[in-house]
Amino acid sequence: MCILQQSMSAQPYRAQCAVTLTGPLNSTILRATLEDMVERYEILRTTFPIIAGMSLPLQVIADTGTIAWTEVDLASVAPEEQRQQTAALFEALRRLPLDLAQEPPLHATLIRYAPESHALLLMLPALSADAAALQQLVARLIESYAASMQGSAPTDEPFQYADIAQWQNELLESPETAAGGNHWRNRSRFVAAPLLPPFAEIQTEAHDFQPTTHAIALDAAMLEQIAGLDAQPGLDSALLLLTCWQVLLWRLSDQPDLALGVVDGGRKYDELADAIGLIAKHLPLATTVQPQTRLRDLAAQNAEALQANAQWQEYFTWDGFPLEQAYLPYSFEFVEQPGAVSAGELTAAIERLYASVDRFKLKLSCTRQTQTLSLEIIYDSAAFTADTIRRLSDCLLTVISSALANLDAPVGALAIVSEPERQQLLGAWSVTPLPATETLCIHEQFAQQVQATPERVAAVELDQSLTFAELNAHTDQLARHLRGLGVGPEVIVGLYLEPSLHALTGILAILKAGAAYLPIDPGYPAERIAFMLADAQAAVVLTQTSLQANLSADDLPSICLDSWQPDSAGTDLPPAAVTVDNLAYVIYTSGSTGQPKGVAVTHRAAANFQHGMQTTVYDRWITQPVQTTLNAPLSFDASIQSLMLLVNGHTLHLLPNWLRQDNQALLSYLHERRIELITGTPTQIQLLVNAGLLTADEHVPTLALVAGEAVTPELWAELARAERTIFQNNYGPTECTVNTTSCTIAPDATEPVIGRPLANYELYILDQRMQLVPVGMSGELYVGGPSIARGYLNRPALTAEKFVPNPFGHEPGARLYRTGDLAHFLADGAIAFDGRIDQQVK
Repeated sequence: MCILQQSMSAQPYRAQCAVTLTGPLNSTILRATLEDMVERYEILRTTFPIIAGMSLPLQVIADTGTIAWTEVDLASVAPEEQRQQTAALFEALRRLPLDLAQEPPLHATLIRYAPESHALLLMLPALSADAAALQQLVARLIESYAASMQGSAPTDEPFQYADIAQWQNELLESPETAAGGNHWRNRSRFVAAPLLPPFAEIQTEAHDFQPTTHAIALDAAMLEQIAGLDAQPGLDSALLLLTCWQVLLWRLSDQPDLALGVVDGGRKYDELADAIGLIAKHLPLATTVQPQTRLRDLAAQNAEALQANAQWQEYFTWDGFPLEQAYLPYSFEFVEQPGAVSAGELTAAIERLYASVDRFKLKLSCTRQTQTLSLEIIYDSAAFTADTIRRLSDCLLTVISSALANLDAPVGALAIVSEPERQQLLGAWSVTPLPATETLCIHEQFAQQVQATPERVAAVELDQSLTFAELNAHTDQLARHLRGLGVGPEVIVGLYLEPSLHALTGILAILKAGAAYLPIDPGYPAERIAFMLADAQAAVVLTQTSLQANLSADDLPSICLDSWQPDSAGTDLPPAAVTVDNLAYVIYTSGSTGQPKGVAVTHRAAANFQHGMQTTVYDRWITQPVQTTLNAPLSFDASIQSLMLLVNGHTLHLLPNWLRQDNQALLSYLHERRIELITGTPTQIQLLVNAGLLTADEHVPTLALVAGEAVTPELWAELARAERTIFQNNYGPTECTVNTTSCTIAPDATEPVIGRPLANYELYILDQRMQLVPVGMSGELYVGGPSIARGYLNRPALTAEKFVPNPFGHEPGARLYRTGDLAHFLADGAIAFDGRIDQQVK
């Protein structure tokens, strides 16, 4: 405590209480009695100056002492106002700056409500008192006041705190010191392991400790159930609350090894029972929590550990720990509050007790007085927001309720999400269902568009362009040729081309033939190209003359589209025997080991993605067909977004690589061609912003879709200020068909977020046991719905690992994809991205 108060602000560390006084009161005698107690107890007139060159403050006992005494008369105000002002005075005492080197330690405020109704607020620095010390101070005060009212005075000699300190020093020199040291050393790994913050919004450690309280309301039924435990052997109310708090922190941190600071009063010896001074300590309750352990059994383990800790509590020190680690972040205390005491006609009862004698981040403080039980979460407000603590208290009540319903339940099965929040997380926040609509294959959507707008320009490559009718004719010819080579449903065709009209023709022809296309980036090394073609068992490769030599498979047919001439025979192309559940494309991504894996995506998934984007994004900002760009390699799934825009009637500009990589030239192209919709990664968008995207006087796009990387706070703020372009942030793994969430980058969002689910997608944030995590808590993001991929090509084990049964699904065979990404829900339902579980590169 001395070290903590020296290294940081001493202000948070204090003990204080509010005592109700009912009956006739002589305030003059009460003050004199309190002043007499200061004379009798040395610790109440001890100051703690720090001398230069000394690591710890001195304890200076004054010959005589005083108290900081204040009287406040609230008799003229209404009862509710009295309660509010009393609470404010209590809080003011808690915030009162303290000069431990010079000021009198004891502060007292007497509040008058009525002639026979008063309250006495007492406050001492934590170096002078703990909770039990305040209880003893109040008991001795009322006892001495009663004696003074009868003209007598106490004659006993109190046990002084200096004697306690000397006794403790002697203990540390006793033979038992080694055994006590061993006890705590065996638990040091638990203490040294930092417990991860339970909620994502926790701030850094670089701040002064600012404890704040949040009261938890227990309903009558719960209070009755908890009280009933005290009549049962092996599990009382204190153990239940401790264990539930422990389980909650374990669930929120997902760490099995916990060191929970449990406040030990330190008064196991009779000689210390009436002592006034700081004796209490936060002792580490070291536990390894296993999901299958029954709550009752974990409570029994805790009871055994607490008993062992109590045996050796005098020997616990922070020796060997760096100063910044010399505290237990998550704590628990259970205070038995004495009932009312009487001094003649005057009755006194401690109504509120607060003691902060050590640093922490979160502490569950439980106080029992006769038949009442009150709970408070005391938290470091420099680390947590009030809203976070409110949610945490809801979680705790849910755990307690779940535990009371079944004390033999495995702790991993106890609920931590309240039912209202569960319904919210399973409802509108996670799922936005769409009405049933006709689902078409990609090439069928294209065919509909050809019928609707045959003469509209479908695609542009610099100075070349094709109308929908022209593009349809070209793709029909190539599709017939592919069918003649045996290409059909579930057959994979390689696409090894630069972004071009030829490449676009190849994609649509492959789909019309009923097959799936496999895009291969021209920049890939020969080994990776050979692996992908072999792994996918490609039947043929569409390429261009300049790239054909890079294909090493002699037995794999290839067609150079820049030199291929269609067979003039035949013009009809019968529909392929393909459905929306057939394969549409395979995109290879790199895993954490560097071994590429093919993500197999169906027509249904692509159609659902387009429908979700149309409903969630495009319908808000685009009212007619626009000019858009393909600003991604064909081997990236962002290209699917551009393809789906084309087949739904928009004009697609196919940008050659040199243009995509020249930001000034690209910006000029956007101006000259009046591009309305662009896509790009945050890095690409930042480069365009640097080139003048937001400041240009010429035409700028109406909508920019940002995806592929996390948006930095700096870029987010810059894009949010844009006046002529709407920037839409999108998130989604390849395994879920391009995007799964979206949101507008707007000034009212204080931090970058990935938004909410696209229509007809399901998103859940779950813990390691695939259970819902509370709002604000980080967990793994799972995605479900029609747009998740079929799986990994030829990798059934990996597919089973990453595409898992949907525990929340209503349809047989529903699955969820484990993204490996961490995220948390904000209070408004938006999702914030928290990084990767691993360092996988997409």
